[in-house]
Amino acid sequence: MMLWLFFIALAVKSGCADDVVILKKDGAEASIHRHGATVISWKVDGRERLFLSAASKLDGSSHIMGGVPIVFPKFADWGPDRPFHGFARISRWDLVKAQDGKAVFELKDSEVTRGYWNHSFHLEYSVTLEPKQLRSALRIINSSPTKFDFEVLYHTFIRVQDVRNISLSGLQGLKYKDKTRNFDEFTETRDVLKIQGFTDSVYQNTPKIHNITNTIDGQTLELNKSGLPDLTVWNPWSEEIKTFSDLEPKEWTDFVCAEAGHVFSQIELLPGCDYEASQTLSIL
Repeated sequence: MMLWLFFIALAVKSGCADDVVILKKDGAEASIHRHGATVISWKVDGRERLFLSAASKLDGSSHIMGGVPIVFPKFADWGPDRPFHGFARISRWDLVKAQDGKAVFELKDSEVTRGYWNHSFHLEYSVTLEPKQLRSALRIINSSPTKFDFEVLYHTFIRVQDVRNISLSGLQGLKYKDKTRNFDEFTETRDVLKIQGFTDSVYQNTPKIHNITNTIDGQTLELNKSGLPDLTVWNPWSEEIKTFSDLEPKEWTDFVCAEAGHVFSQIELLPGCDYEASQTLSIL
């Protein structure tokens, strides 16, 4: 526990005094870094529920490896000289307000973002803390004179005691693309998904709710999502993790990424219109 407190303290010291916003509600606590508006910590009953790599940079020089990064406007690789997973997670967001267990951030287009993606936009992002819940809600507004297409995803790193002992529900019978097997498409036959090796799969048309069992102290975490029909499940396992400079070699046992998103197809947004995408994490 002291190690996690050290990383959060380091994040505050690495830049301005308001780099990290801390929310508290009835014994629960959440910390959000303004770099990417990334939730870097969520504690319930004194236990950390999100994974943050010990090797992650918190000085704004790169994306944060852990917590709940926001992927926008594109998922994965989208061309040369463009940031992987979009620019939202590497942009500094403005804090609008923080009170009563809720923080609101915003990000608008700039010369930098238009260099990657030539559209005007306004993102409104809220993080709401309850005693056993963490809710993230993103509103995407098209403020440009023309329509644009985008993808969006919460790249949530869920902290677990041992990834080999968890299971994830709600995927049986669904089509998915497996990036570890040439991105070929398969149909999930397992009633619950267990992580037994390098996993990088994108499931399509998933249900609203998924349960992840045996996360911390045998507890179940519920993922409840809206406006996000797809789910990416990722863990690099013991060999692939060695290719990441911002992950420690032994950290693969400590997390699973359950990423609620809209990435199988793009969302078309007309001028002046908006789209809302949210997820709620609950300890059952």
